[in-house]
Amino acid sequence: MPMSAAARAACLSHSFLNSWRFHPNLTLNFKTLCPRTSRGNFRCKIDSILRNHLGTAKILKLNVADEDSTYPYIDRWLEVAVTPGIEELTLTLHKKYIFACSLLSDGVRDSIRCLELNLLQVIVCEAPNLSSIFLCGEIKLSLGEALTMKALLMRRPNVVCYARAQLPSIMPNLETMELGSDSEAVNIPMLPTKFLYLKHLTIQIAGGTFSPSYDYFFLVSFVDASPSLETLYLDVCQDDMAHESIIESSSPHLRQLPELSHDCLKSVKILGFNSAKSLVELTCCIVKAAVSLERLVLDTLRGGDDRCCGESNGKICWPVSNAVLKESARAAIAVRRYIEDKDSPTTTLTLVEPCTRCHSLAFG
Repeated sequence: MPMSAAARAACLSHSFLNSWRFHPNLTLNFKTLCPRTSRGNFRCKIDSILRNHLGTAKILKLNVADEDSTYPYIDRWLEVAVTPGIEELTLTLHKKYIFACSLLSDGVRDSIRCLELNLLQVIVCEAPNLSSIFLCGEIKLSLGEALTMKALLMRRPNVVCYARAQLPSIMPNLETMELGSDSEAVNIPMLPTKFLYLKHLTIQIAGGTFSPSYDYFFLVSFVDASPSLETLYLDVCQDDMAHESIIESSSPHLRQLPELSHDCLKSVKILGFNSAKSLVELTCCIVKAAVSLERLVLDTLRGGDDRCCGESNGKICWPVSNAVLKESARAAIAVRRYIEDKDSPTTTLTLVEPCTRCHSLAFG
């Protein structure tokens, strides 16, 4: 039963009210609590729900956005809801708020496994069983010995370089990592530190235009550092590719890492694949090193649900500029010239090019 319906039923039935007080999953936001009523009731509804709840929630998702009237009550609400036994806490705020670390008492630290706080400036947390965390913004992070941390999602400028340099020692047991940045100005270092248990890696450094000095090739540092890596998803979509194109390069020699060998990597997808020489070098290096590679997808556009798949079903592809289409054509040439003959017979290479139906109509 949806939470809003459960709350209404609790108002009408004393027996249901007793079960409602033990409801384990609380999602408190404007959409669920005030779909048809004015914003003036929002704070009162949250206050009433948490006042009548017995603090047994395992999952609490509280999103008050920019509702000024709610902020003086947040401390009280969290004191009621964040109790031993809670496993997931998501707090979404759009204004300044000081999160009380005292809320994470001994009992809470023992049970909580997922903590999601947006737009924080400093995090000091020593929850020993915390296994996943989502961080957004340039946050000063202190997690003690985060040995149980299995999943990390982090979005901030220069996060890719930060993650490679700092996280192996902070979170040595990561299994899943997703990094998002719209600004990467520093090339990734090649370091001896390892992500020994990392299996799934997503790197999104999509943006307008990257500096021509940014070297995609050094992303291979993550592959070298992750011997257990099975899937790699790389998003490098950009509006205008300013790097040196391998099609126009005066030096066709490709850099390699002959000592690199990888036994676990099975699936690689690069979204926004272009003809930048350093990106082609990275791809060739991965293909050559990953002896177990089964699937390689090179998508020269943005792909995904924005495509019509060439079918006349009323759906059209998301429009792209002439510059993106021209670069897509150069990327396809680079794939056929430098990558196609590098993959093994057991690897399925999929090259995704512009839709002939939609993009030919739009751009001739």
